[in-house]
Amino acid sequence: MAAGLGAGDEAEVIAAFDGAETSVRARLAPALARVGTPAALAHLRFALDDDDEADAVRAAAAWAAAGVRDGGVRAALERRVAAVGPAAVVANGRAALAYPGAANSERWARWTGLRVLMPAGLGPLPRRWVVLSIEGHAPVWAMTGVAGGVRLFGLPRGPVTVSAGDAAWRLAIQPAGQR
Repeated sequence: MAAGLGAGDEAEVIAAFDGAETSVRARLAPALARVGTPAALAHLRFALDDDDEADAVRAAAAWAAAGVRDGGVRAALERRVAAVGPAAVVANGRAALAYPGAANSERWARWTGLRVLMPAGLGPLPRRWVVLSIEGHAPVWAMTGVAGGVRLFGLPRGPVTVSAGDAAWRLAIQPAGQR
């Protein structure tokens, strides 16, 4: 979704983000970063700074902010990393600050998708934290959707290793695509 967005989509993306429920807000965070206007980035910054916002939204906003060249967004990431908070939010803030900074068009053209399943064919693993790691880069956390799906834009290039956010879970991973 985020790959084809630009400044002309600002009003629609902000309205969708503001009116959505938590799991949709988390998936719309990259759209705010992609639109990249001052108003869209203000929403992204507010999501990062709002302690009442759901962890899934703040973690998604933190990773969406990777490579964003806005002092206010960067300051919000730095506050998240310095604060004691949910592991996913802090980790994604660290990953975003360490992001190597690909060209904006390249970042949004690249995505990684997967489906997280319970072992033994017991179906999808919905609404669980997973950690995506690429050698030499900070890990990125994501929450699976109701069908166990995860799609992240702009991960650094390289083989992705997926682990559970909770060591007690065992996962089966089904690649859903990568570009």
